[in-house]
Amino acid sequence: NIGPEDHLMNSEGMLFRPNYSFAGKKAFRIKSNATIKERGVLTDFYNKKFDISCYISNDKPRYYINEISSNFSFSKCSVFQDNSETEKYFRRYKIDYVKVENSFQAAWEYLKNLYPNLDSIQIDGIYTDDNRFFINELNYRKSMGQVALCLLEYFPNIPQLNFNLVLRNRFNRPKGAVILSPENYSSDKFVSFINY
Repeated sequence: NIGPEDHLMNSEGMLFRPNYSFAGKKAFRIKSNATIKERGVLTDFYNKKFDISCYISNDKPRYYINEISSNFSFSKCSVFQDNSETEKYFRRYKIDYVKVENSFQAAWEYLKNLYPNLDSIQIDGIYTDDNRFFINELNYRKSMGQVALCLLEYFPNIPQLNFNLVLRNRFNRPKGAVILSPENYSSDKFVSFINY
């Protein structure tokens, strides 16, 4: 049970994400008393301006932007050929690139001190409406962003690629999209596609 008197509850409420959820599916916001009947992660809720991830492999960071649906699950990520393209994107949307870069670097150095043999990890962060940045998740497993970065390797001449994941029953094929999911595979709940 979570109540408003709980010391973890901030003014915006909290976000609950169940264990073993896929791409944030089944996450929900808690604003007052609630009973949660499954195991998961409970964090303060912040109004996100951007959801930013960093995949680090062999000390080389790659940043990307995630789009999160209104029910707090993954819907799209934008990956870039190099960090100079990322920096241009950040500048366009008034994201403090240095703040984000320094935060991810500090998290990586902290993890490397704890686990010297660690060679790769994905670190997720939240950039808020009031220009604060928080590290909020570590992923040792493969992530949607890593899938997108691998796909980007097949398109070396484009600066940015978007990887999308939508529910099949809400899918309308966008112009110019490259569909990755089998279109006639009705038991597959999601459709993935790329555009650039």
